[in-house]
Amino acid sequence: MNRRWLFLLYICLVFVLSACGKYTNNPLPKSSAYVGETDITVPVEIFSSYWAGQYDYGDTNAYEHFKTHTIVPPNSKIRISFDREPEKIVKVSEVINLEESKEVESIGNEINIPYISGIHTYTYSAEWPEGIVTFVFSVEVK
Repeated sequence: MNRRWLFLLYICLVFVLSACGKYTNNPLPKSSAYVGETDITVPVEIFSSYWAGQYDYGDTNAYEHFKTHTIVPPNSKIRISFDREPEKIVKVSEVINLEESKEVESIGNEINIPYISGIHTYTYSAEWPEGIVTFVFSVEVK
């Protein structure tokens, strides 16, 4: 009988320790962006996250997130980087309006900005062992 209880205690301990490993105290990663071969920096903010078992959603819609927009030339390439490299970039989207977005193709850590004048807002999600973080930035093509 004692062996059975010891075995059950061991199994419970393994489950508890494996669950604790997922919930670390690592801070949310940071991301930055800049325009291709220039020194133009594009402000990037965390929009939402699922980190160490906790959800955090942005206060506004991504489309309304920025009051000012970084001016970039048409056909720019925005290069994104992270203070801690993610396992993968899950999704890149252009926010069309309050209710619509479309997934855009990205090559590595580069996002191609269109030649169309106007304000373009983008979100991108990246994944780490602790969870997923979605970042947002906005540019004005002139």
